[in-house]
Amino acid sequence: MLSLGVDFGSTYSSVSAYRRDTNNVEPMLAGMAAPHIPSVVSVKNGAMDFGKAAKNRTGKIGVKTFKGFKMLLPEDLETARRRGYTDKYTPEYITERYLENILTSAIQYYHRGTQVERLVICVPEIWFQSVKSVNARAKLREICRKYLFVHQVQIVSEPSAACAFFAYNYYRNTNRKELYDGQILLIDYGGGTLDITLTEINPCREKDQPGLMEIRVLEQTGAGENADGEIGEAGIAYMENVMERSLRRFGVEPPADGFRTDPRFLRAVDRLEEDLQSMTGSIRNTYNAFGTDNPSDIMEEVDEFTTIEYGDKDIPIRFSVMLEVYKERIYPVLDAKLEEMIAYMNEKKIPFMERNSENFKIALVGGFGNFYLVSKQIEEKFAFSSSDRRRQGIIFNRGDRENAISMGAALLAEGIIGIRNTAPYSIGIKSFGCLGDGGSGEWGPAFTDFAIQYREPIQFEQPFFAQDADGRPILYYLSDNGPLQIAWSQSRDLSNTQTDRIRPEYEQRVRRALSGSYGMLAAIGFSLDAAGVVSLHVKEYDWIGRPVDGRSRIVELTRLDDLLV
Repeated sequence: MLSLGVDFGSTYSSVSAYRRDTNNVEPMLAGMAAPHIPSVVSVKNGAMDFGKAAKNRTGKIGVKTFKGFKMLLPEDLETARRRGYTDKYTPEYITERYLENILTSAIQYYHRGTQVERLVICVPEIWFQSVKSVNARAKLREICRKYLFVHQVQIVSEPSAACAFFAYNYYRNTNRKELYDGQILLIDYGGGTLDITLTEINPCREKDQPGLMEIRVLEQTGAGENADGEIGEAGIAYMENVMERSLRRFGVEPPADGFRTDPRFLRAVDRLEEDLQSMTGSIRNTYNAFGTDNPSDIMEEVDEFTTIEYGDKDIPIRFSVMLEVYKERIYPVLDAKLEEMIAYMNEKKIPFMERNSENFKIALVGGFGNFYLVSKQIEEKFAFSSSDRRRQGIIFNRGDRENAISMGAALLAEGIIGIRNTAPYSIGIKSFGCLGDGGSGEWGPAFTDFAIQYREPIQFEQPFFAQDADGRPILYYLSDNGPLQIAWSQSRDLSNTQTDRIRPEYEQRVRRALSGSYGMLAAIGFSLDAAGVVSLHVKEYDWIGRPVDGRSRIVELTRLDDLLV
């Protein structure tokens, strides 16, 4: 049976699987030169194309092209309509058909049956942090559960998947043969996004479970679609600006609606992307020779990088223009976001500048992370040396950099690497006069029952209910004005219980879940996911202590530090 890891990107996606016969993770190529599948769907006369085929049809007569559908999942239909979507071709529908296409292609590619036993699909860390993006994750989960050929679905954050791969790489390629133990600063620079995430990895020491580890996200920042809701200062924006400036320098005037809607321009940007990926040596050699301080330092006779066809014209793309645009549009944004993370690490006294440390790594991932000017800026910011251990032991080639997320997801899907989850805090219900089990108890003073206790092993997305000493669920009386509150503690000392007020945007959701028009009994529990998002679970019981079929509900909220005032 096949297990798959999917990096579902806003501009590109990739699929990987673990092969037990070779003990290697294998990204899917499926006839492509690289494993990066454009996140593009095109429609003409009702027929749909996907990936590279859809991208090649962009701008052609009678073809409607859909991009950015992942980032539109949390938006309302009116917002989607402004981006060209319709009542039929909604972001959810396009996402469903796109993922179905790449999953069925993966089944054919790997020749391992007709079913996917376990699918691990990755989304940005920010999708675990707010109401809107949490709803998007729920939509994606439901889309994947529609596929009859997929048995189990798990959604994890991109940093968690990448860290799983890097810990595995460290194990495979170091003499000590143990999982990585320390912190990793992930700088994920793609076509539409910049995501910078500081993670902490703690391997579990149990001899019978050597592949288990705990992964915690300590801090996150970024720019572009994930952070701002639209393509910002990332790979696509850079290439579009280089192409537009080159056209204007060549004397080409934009069409009435601008270059960005011109099919010729879109095809030219695609060609520029191909050249940037295939001519990395030329880029590196030129900037090494002339430096990156001043575009005018590059000699005119060697300034031409490539030529790109635009209509009936061949447009020269110059190294000086590429550097000029980078210094204007990319450098300041990347520098500002790195400084944000550096300020956090300084505040927490994290020794990120120690070059000989084996417990702090810096990993530059994503397609745009391979661009010379990006990697050079990172090297200068962290003062890398040739023997710098901060970037050794986890990345060994370009493929590791570009496919870390999908390959890490494949390791998780196959069970080669497991993420052991422990509760980051205790959380439960503080009640004021609750009934005992089955309604037989007496009214009593206010007290707190914890459903989840600090540092206890938990399963992500599995509900834990408050229980009595005999392991039976505690039942609470719910009413429209029932005085129940969410209580929590940041340590094993449960006497240090806090019941901070819930933020207004979540208060009504919790109140509706913890109320009943005529009064009822219910078990109340909580679950956490990989990024700490809290969900409230309410399971109703009748007055003799029996669960009522079909009377359970789940309210997905946000992370605890965002939930409480």
